[in-house]
Amino acid sequence: MGSGTYEIQKSIRLFSNDGSHFDRTPSTEGNRSKWTWSGWIKLTGDGDSYNPIWSAGNNPWTGLHFLDNTLRCVLDAGVGEIGAITDAVFRDAGAWYSIICSVNTGASNASDRIKFWVNGLPASHVAGANGYPSQNYQSIMNTTIAHRLGADGRVAGGGVRHSNMLMADVHFLDGIAISDPDGVFGEFNADTGAWDPIAYAGNYNGPADGLGGVTWSSYVTGSVDSNYPLSKCFGGTIGTGYQNGTRSTNPGSLTLNIAALNLNVTNVRLNTFLSGSPTLTVNGTNVSISGGGDQTHVVAVNGQLNSVVWSYDSSNGPYCYMRGIEVDLGDGSGYRLLTDGSGAPGGSNGYHLDFSDNSTQAALGTDTSGLNNNLTVNSITHTRDTTVWSSYLYGGGQTYDSTDTTQNFQSPSNGRDLAFDGNTGTIAVTHGSGNNYIYFRPPGGFTNTSKIRIFTENVSEFRINGTVVTTNPAATSGAQWYEVTSTLPTTVTEIALKSESSTYNARVRAYEINDVVLTVTGKNTDVLLDSPTSFEPATGNAVGNYATWNKNTERSSIGVQNGGLDATTTLSGSGYVLSTIPLSSGKFYCEITFEGTMSHNTNYMYIGIVPANSASHYNSNDIFRAEGALGIDSQSTYIRGVRGTGL
Repeated sequence: MGSGTYEIQKSIRLFSNDGSHFDRTPSTEGNRSKWTWSGWIKLTGDGDSYNPIWSAGNNPWTGLHFLDNTLRCVLDAGVGEIGAITDAVFRDAGAWYSIICSVNTGASNASDRIKFWVNGLPASHVAGANGYPSQNYQSIMNTTIAHRLGADGRVAGGGVRHSNMLMADVHFLDGIAISDPDGVFGEFNADTGAWDPIAYAGNYNGPADGLGGVTWSSYVTGSVDSNYPLSKCFGGTIGTGYQNGTRSTNPGSLTLNIAALNLNVTNVRLNTFLSGSPTLTVNGTNVSISGGGDQTHVVAVNGQLNSVVWSYDSSNGPYCYMRGIEVDLGDGSGYRLLTDGSGAPGGSNGYHLDFSDNSTQAALGTDTSGLNNNLTVNSITHTRDTTVWSSYLYGGGQTYDSTDTTQNFQSPSNGRDLAFDGNTGTIAVTHGSGNNYIYFRPPGGFTNTSKIRIFTENVSEFRINGTVVTTNPAATSGAQWYEVTSTLPTTVTEIALKSESSTYNARVRAYEINDVVLTVTGKNTDVLLDSPTSFEPATGNAVGNYATWNKNTERSSIGVQNGGLDATTTLSGSGYVLSTIPLSSGKFYCEITFEGTMSHNTNYMYIGIVPANSASHYNSNDIFRAEGALGIDSQSTYIRGVRGTGL
């Protein structure tokens, strides 16, 4: 993207199959009606079209996400899905998007209560399934419940959905709804017109809105009729009829005296039930009264609101029940109902994640705003793992044997790798007729292990260091994650699984230790140099927009996985896939590793360069026939080149 002086050094890769995400449960409630999320996102195209970005809660939940290629913000989905949906769609699996969402439910215009900007430009939108949020709507965002980055709790029963994307330079502002990101999170490059990120210099937590946490009823003087208590006026709703109002004893009057609060308003709106012409004043000035029953009176103040008085005298006829008092602070958020103990407190949950420190897994969740609102890191690998875990996976016989080192796995020859490819959709299976054991013995063992999960199926027995253990769910419960619930030893040297029966072999899809999914060498290294800022060799910043496989170009039996880093096919499959960044000139470095084998009686696997328009002119079997195409066979024993002739 941009090439300004602000450098985004690293990004994080989120992959739904390994459950990678961040989470935080605030200890203090923040502003539930006003917040801003800003970050850079590159969609990888893995999984389905649902990709959560930032969320709070579990069914109901509030959050920001992609669905069916559109960007959406919903508030308290599951109760009634209110929010906004962009008109634009997002299908580019190779581009970095600057995504900014600003929420201010106090805005008088319904469509202004949720705003989006993409790459610095406003994104038009329509209302959610149940409309835009009502004015001053209080969502569950910034309450003291679980908040997640890269995941949300939309699954019924407490389950969590995860994302497939790269994410960089994440900001969350609590109690602040920006009106324009230009000069705040980015700026337009004067030479190229591109949207460049800049360093955010503002606050992460907004101030109280002037109404937060006030017990308004405590500022009322006069004798209150116990049948019509102050909760009728300051309970948070405006009802109809005298039954939903508060009044004094007969005769008398009540005074809301808030001069000490120094509350400046433009207007006050009184909701009353009247008979005759009782006393009704604002700041000592009589309010014009006309008619009876439920009435609404708007009074201009344009300064400090000091007092509201209303009287009751049934013996002489005129009386007033107060059903609710609203004020307009003149900040564009409209009228706010004075409610005991409510209102918007100051923000407390803002944060900034730049992912620059990957010295440990936990360091990736460090809040660099200075507020110490760190996030917990889940299933994200902070550094390249050079251990070839599959070398320590053994498929043994039908009797438990702690010394069995048979590597008896079904084809392909790299079958053991399938348990460590970071994808719970692929399976490592033993040979045989069933009742076999699968052993995993990590070199040196795992010390200080607090959590073990295995994604598997057809398992009747789990063992740790030879001892049978219990799991949640219990064995033979189908293909899913199984977490060991027994007490774990200090050092885990072996994890053993036994097939369910003589018919069904145990199948291993993934191992997870202390919330980190184990993968073959170098895969699922989730801290990447791929970032929204361009590479600048003069500064040696070693960052930039890196190419991956483009999910949108996969054809026939080719499948893109693992965040765009892997392209797989069957033993005799055919097809092609293109990179995300087309190149027209210059010199570029490319590093590709081939694994497995192809049947050379039928197919060859090539890597090379093809003209950009080749995909539209050649089918999946002959793209290297395009004129100007250059390629080389992947197999070292079959070194051969190909040059397209256009025939």
